[in-house]
Amino acid sequence: MFFELGVASPAHTGRDRFHELGGLFGSTAEVVILAAAAEVEIALLRSAIESGHLRREYGMCQRFYADAICNSIVSAANRMLNMGFRIAMIHPDYPWGVAVKPRSARTPFPPFSENRRDWVDLGATAAFRDVVSASKHRALIRLHGAIDRMVRDPAWVAVDDQRGEDHHRWRFESPYVAGLNRRSAWVEGDGFVSISGPEHDYTDANNIVNEVCTTAHCGLLRLKRAMHEFHDAFQASVPIVSQGSVGYAAAERTSAT
Repeated sequence: MFFELGVASPAHTGRDRFHELGGLFGSTAEVVILAAAAEVEIALLRSAIESGHLRREYGMCQRFYADAICNSIVSAANRMLNMGFRIAMIHPDYPWGVAVKPRSARTPFPPFSENRRDWVDLGATAAFRDVVSASKHRALIRLHGAIDRMVRDPAWVAVDDQRGEDHHRWRFESPYVAGLNRRSAWVEGDGFVSISGPEHDYTDANNIVNEVCTTAHCGLLRLKRAMHEFHDAFQASVPIVSQGSVGYAAAERTSAT
């Protein structure tokens, strides 16, 4: 348990830091479990539609779950980076002389903070790399590597692009509705210009539901691999950041729970 790590830690590590990490690991796990549950819902919907128990229009609901999976993946990744910073911050030499950006990360964040300045987004991945590289501790460098390899992976890039479209750009409507194709309504002929009426042949997104579901599925598998790598790096980091006060055995018992 993370409680055991906190009890075994001397004052200089900040005992509540391990307690906070326990909460962050737990909340990240819940997000991933919810994403996995959404995957199950997609499979059940597809089965019900294929068997004729549901009309094909219910296929749009698959996209609802796929969107939720993509959001959960991005949420978990951001939380992993915040955990990485907080693990490094346990070490008394943090930030090892690095002028960290954002400036708020130049000193350890207070445990249980609700101040937005004490939480970073994935834009700070490079800053975390600079910090752990300066530490010269391989285990901390591995923490960054688990996140960095994930966000560079094509599976992650597809998730991030899909989420960007869903949140900021023209989001393709599902094929079960009367959507609008992405082309001009104006038609130019020989000496004339006309405008077409409402379209009844919405085809731009014929396969969008399957594509989004595939993006979510592949992204979730990539997140799973990154979390395993991050977990192993965390185990190796505990005796380093606590300067030997907490050993591998306590970290291993924690991970077993």
